Amino acid sequence: MNKKAKIAIIVSSSLLVVATAVSCGVYFGHIKPKQDKDAEIRKLFEEYYNKKVASYIEENKTLHDVDVCCLGDSLTDNYDLEHYYPQFNIINRGIGGDTTHGLKKRLKESAYDANPKVVTMLIGANNFKTMLDDYEEIVVDLRENLPQTHLVLLS
Repeated sequence: MNKKAKIAIIVSSSLLVVATAVSCGVYFGHIKPKQDKDAEIRKLFEEYYNKKVASYIEENKTLHDVDVCCLGDSLTDNYDLEHYYPQFNIINRGIGGDTTHGLKKRLKESAYDANPKVVTMLIGANNFKTMLDDYEEIVVDLRENLPQTHLVLLS
């Protein structure tokens, strides 16, 4: 092997080592921590979501004559409905961070079992690009399961 070939192999090997080191640095310095943080956020949201749905199940056992059920995400969850609408028997069924997909999964506990006279729905900010995938199905399900309930869609 001539001297130029040996130098090319050494340079190629060195570049491979540097590229590997840079890749590992990027992965462990930026990508892995972000993945870990995303996983932790998903875990915290899932715990919060499950806690809220469990509280709805318990609350539904003692509900009667519900005027308004407000479905949604954090915009609803963080809204002090009782303060602004004391004249109504109103329940807040918002879950911060929720999506239309999540709402679709919890309609029974959030709305059907409460049998309200009116349902308001403000959802989709957390999955704006895909919200319409579930939106129509949610509306159809609400109409089928609560046929006497008025539905108010908010945006």
